[in-house]
Amino acid sequence: MSLRSYIILCIFISVHIFACVKAAGPSIKFVPSLSNIGCTKGNSNLDKQRFGQFKASDFIGVRFSKKQIDIAAKNVCAAVDKFQSCKGARICRVTNKFSEKPIPYRGGQFPNRDGSEFYQSHLFERNKFGDKDYRGVVRWNPRTRECEGVGAVKLTSTGSSKCLF
Repeated sequence: MSLRSYIILCIFISVHIFACVKAAGPSIKFVPSLSNIGCTKGNSNLDKQRFGQFKASDFIGVRFSKKQIDIAAKNVCAAVDKFQSCKGARICRVTNKFSEKPIPYRGGQFPNRDGSEFYQSHLFERNKFGDKDYRGVVRWNPRTRECEGVGAVKLTSTGSSKCLF
């Protein structure tokens, strides 16, 4: 390899590295969650017992604090930002190889007013490890780099249902 080719190659690589660093430069603007979120636990045995218009399973629920939702949202947004900041540059793809890519949320239960993307985060019940029935929903706006935990869903066999309270 000639000296000229070597210099051009070094310049090309440094430009790509600079582009990746420049793209990842602006910080993420995080919007904290507004309130705690709770979900009712669906249970076929309890659904048979009714109290007026309510099922017995409606009274047994799971609550996730604002802190839990915010931590999950920050982790998802950091991962999304890492994947989106250097699209097209091979050097950045190598660094992203060992990260888990966030799972997009495709349910239409949360309004999208500004072209934001929605992703799922993992939420766990207190003192119950391995329960993967609940997912946090994170709103990510790639244009403004704004991140927010907007809600939670309970995964069901037919899709997901939004947690309301």
